[in-house]
Amino acid sequence: MYKRTIKAKPEDIFEAVIPPVNSKCVLLNELSDKLDFPSYFGQNWDALYDLFTDFFWIQQKEIRIYHQGLRGLPESDLQVYMDIIGATKRWWAKYNEHTVKFYLNE
Repeated sequence: MYKRTIKAKPEDIFEAVIPPVNSKCVLLNELSDKLDFPSYFGQNWDALYDLFTDFFWIQQKEIRIYHQGLRGLPESDLQVYMDIIGATKRWWAKYNEHTVKFYLNE
């Protein structure tokens, strides 16, 4: 038996392309800008996780976040961000309001 894959229509996808970053501050600013975070975003890791597990302001079901480069991040910040990505993916695996996908280009 074959599973049928249903592809999202372009209008059902929100895409954010994050340029190469070299610091936590630049990463958070780029994410905030490209994902159109609400104005109350606190510019810290906890606030990022809170918004990554909400996305109430994005109407499209599928959210794709493309990173063009994270190598410039300090190792400790990169590890925290990878942990947030993992926790975000686990969160959305439980709920079907959004599908959040991360693409890392290194």
